[in-house]
Amino acid sequence: ASDASEINGCTSANETHRALLTTQDAFVVGTDFDENSVEQWYSMDNKAYRFRVSYMVGCALKDAKLAVYYTPNAIGV
Repeated sequence: ASDASEINGCTSANETHRALLTTQDAFVVGTDFDENSVEQWYSMDNKAYRFRVSYMVGCALKDAKLAVYYTPNAIGV
């Protein structure tokens, strides 16, 4: 919640319906993906091809001016 407070129109309202409008390329996404962290095998018990990938993902808004946050209370009906 503290991260969202920097976005224009964001409030601390406890609502479940929200909309976030952003510009194209407003977010940066990064990973620590390494192809060595991929495991793959065939499970004879389940008769299925299995794989497991381990990595971290993070994202950041480039500038708070590139996004607007709305709740139903913020939009007059």
